[in-house]
Amino acid sequence: MEKNFLRLLSKAFAVLLSVLCGSSFLLINTQAVMAKKPNPPKVDIFLDTDTGVGDAVAVAWALKDSKTNVLGITTVAGNTTVENATKNVLTLLDVMGRTDISVTMGASEPLVKPHYNVGDVIHGLDGLWFQQQPHDLSAIPTDAPLALATAASENPGMTIVALGPLTNIAQAVQRYPDDMRGVKIITLELTGSETSSAHSDPYPGGFNVWNDPDALKVLLEADGLDLDIYLAGTGVLDSVTVDSATFPQRLIDKGGTLGQFMAAFLIPNFQIATMGAGGPVVMDDPALTILAVRPEYLKSYVEGYAKVSTNEDFTSGQIFFGYNVNTKAFLLSTPEEQSILADRMFSDPNFNLQYEIGLILMRHPDNIKVITEINGKKIKKLIDKDFVK
Repeated sequence: MEKNFLRLLSKAFAVLLSVLCGSSFLLINTQAVMAKKPNPPKVDIFLDTDTGVGDAVAVAWALKDSKTNVLGITTVAGNTTVENATKNVLTLLDVMGRTDISVTMGASEPLVKPHYNVGDVIHGLDGLWFQQQPHDLSAIPTDAPLALATAASENPGMTIVALGPLTNIAQAVQRYPDDMRGVKIITLELTGSETSSAHSDPYPGGFNVWNDPDALKVLLEADGLDLDIYLAGTGVLDSVTVDSATFPQRLIDKGGTLGQFMAAFLIPNFQIATMGAGGPVVMDDPALTILAVRPEYLKSYVEGYAKVSTNEDFTSGQIFFGYNVNTKAFLLSTPEEQSILADRMFSDPNFNLQYEIGLILMRHPDNIKVITEINGKKIKKLIDKDFVK
């Protein structure tokens, strides 16, 4: 009886030991698998900015985001002078303790047209509603096209987030076409937007393209370089809003030093943007930056062919975009050619309209992708989460 009891006890102990060892083995292997799981690589971006109010928020978000690797920053005239834009970036980097980021000062004028200071109305005389701090620019590099081209060459797959006029990027393409080949560029905006009370933009191609339409023309006509250009469609970013009263106050209360700094320039900017009425304000520059590093928030786009007006009138910067056969053929041919084709339809028995249109379409490949839908709710949530703890 005693022997049987000891035998059973021995078997039970063996089973228990087996279970414990198996559990330990499973735990150890689970921990090993978890330990071996690598962190996803950061997304490489290069910021080109005319650092006004919205740009500053976008740059700050990119520098705070754990999934974003900011390779460098170039500045350009647009919202303010290039000198102001550069000092504003340096001021922001000081506030954030990120003086490790390289900054290069770029173009002070558009490629062809003069620079107008209309941005002062929205961004203040210094571009940051008097929050700019003094900086000596004498030691700051000034070859922005070289900085962009070098970064593109050394970091295949990087994305240029164009928050300002495209002058620096166009010059990089002109001077260093091989280095810029295939680079991805995301920018604002297909047309000006008056689709919501939160965002009213009178410029036919958006402010940045209106500021330097010739720069966009250079990019659109860069045959053989396979530039991957994304443009936000009309009103697409209008769902990314913050409240003009509560958002700055939350930055002051819970955003720390950076939040207080941002609130100081956002409050007067929001007052001007809403004409004192208050309410929602579109955060288009931060939204664009987030789309560059969170491609899953870009829900759809349409690929097609675009041309831009460089006339020095109210059409300056207007973008004409076609994604169907008829519109693309219209953009790629002249009125004289269209008239000749119309005559031949009724005079030439061997005329083949589809063949002739096909020849026209072969003149230039599609050169742009227009963003048509985004996940605005998630982008809004990300802006709020990263700035207000």
